Order: sequence, then structure tokens, then C-alpha cells
Amino acid sequence: MKSQLILALILTVSNTYGQNLSTLQKQLQQLLDTKEFQLDTNGFSQLPKLEDYTCNGRVPKRNAHVCDLNQDSLKDLIFTGSCTPYTETVIFLNQGKSFQQVYSSGGKVIAIEKKGDITEIMIFVEACCCINFSSLFIAQIRKDNTCQKQSITFHTDTELSLGQALHNKKMSGTIRTTPKVNNKPQKDKCTDEQQIGNQLMDIKNEEVTVLDQKGKWSLVLVAKDTEQSVIGWIKTK
Repeated sequence: MKSQLILALILTVSNTYGQNLSTLQKQLQQLLDTKEFQLDTNGFSQLPKLEDYTCNGRVPKRNAHVCDLNQDSLKDLIFTGSCTPYTETVIFLNQGKSFQQVYSSGGKVIAIEKKGDITEIMIFVEACCCINFSSLFIAQIRKDNTCQKQSITFHTDTELSLGQALHNKKMSGTIRTTPKVNNKPQKDKCTDEQQIGNQLMDIKNEEVTVLDQKGKWSLVLVAKDTEQSVIGWIKTK
């Protein structure tokens, strides 16, 4: 990831982002952090035997991270990293004599943070080949062993930037991947799907979260529903 990531777009997030701008800003800022997450395998050999999981036919200890995720004093297990030909992350909770799988996706862990009764794991999947979107997956592990899943998916054409302070504002217009007007019809090179320039969606008098400002263009987050949001550029009138 670069200091300014080429990205932006379609976020699957909880509606708490609209209520907690500092949380949103911190999670987006994490995407700009180039620090590699350090895995810790201490205690791996004392864990229960893992059933029904292998990467390319074996249990990949080099991709293992051991830590207590649900705060029950038992060491849990995350496998994260390369699993040829892709990367993947799988989360297991320690039940004492066995493991319970609670999460699986592509990508690798970039951060783990404890927030009271919740442990938040952030997993990044980089765009590749014909997939034009990168994704930030957020797995929240609770003391009752439940896992709430969110995801932030980014298009490769939008540069993410954050201003001094996020704020909410009602706006109308077309959300776009880049801060310029492009309405030229075009086909996706891989799928032949018809697209209209850099358009993502239209909004009318909707409350958005303004992330940054560049001239007459605002980088905004728009909530599509209680679970999905979209980030993109909109031109102010």
C-alpha cells in the first residue's frame, strides 16, 4: 500500500460509521499505513489439533498468529498470508479441546486492535488482474464467540485522502471514481459489462460524510443502507 492509496470505492460497513466519524477516519487511515503486521506463533505447539484446514495440503505454521481474541484466556488462532496462488485469512476460536472456525476470506491481516469486549481484525485484499477492487475486511470478535463481519471495497481509480476533520453534509449529484466528469460509455475489458464513464451512483439531497475537499470536488462517503456505503467524488454546485 502506498502513502496515498489508489482506491475508493464501494464500502460495506455498519451504520455506526455515520455515528462515529473518528472510528471511520481511523479505519481509513489504517489503509495508508505501510507497516507489516508481525505474526506471533508463540504457543502454537500447545494448541488443540486443528481439524479440516490445510493450505496446499498442510497446516501453514509460518502463516499462523496466536492470540486470545474472545478474551476467555484461551489462545485462538489466525492463519493469514500466502496460500498459492492467492492470500487468505481464516480465524479459529479455541474451545478448549477443539477449534471453531468463525471467519474466512481472501487477503492478509494488517492490524488487530482490542476495543473493550471486542477484538477487531482488519484484513486487506489487494486488487489483481481482472478484479478492479481492493477490499478491507473487518472481523469483530466478541466474548460470546460471535463474529460481526464488515468490508470496505475499493476501486483502483480513486485516490483516498483524508482532510483535517470529517463532517456530515446534505448533497445532490453523481458519485464518481475520480474528480472529473466522464460520461463516455465503455466496456469492462474482462467482462464486457457496459459502464458509463466514471459514474458510481446518483444521490439527491442525501446526507454524506465529507472525507476531503479538492477545489469544487468533495470526496464523500454515502450510506446506501444500514450495511453498505460508497465512497467517491462529487462535484459541488
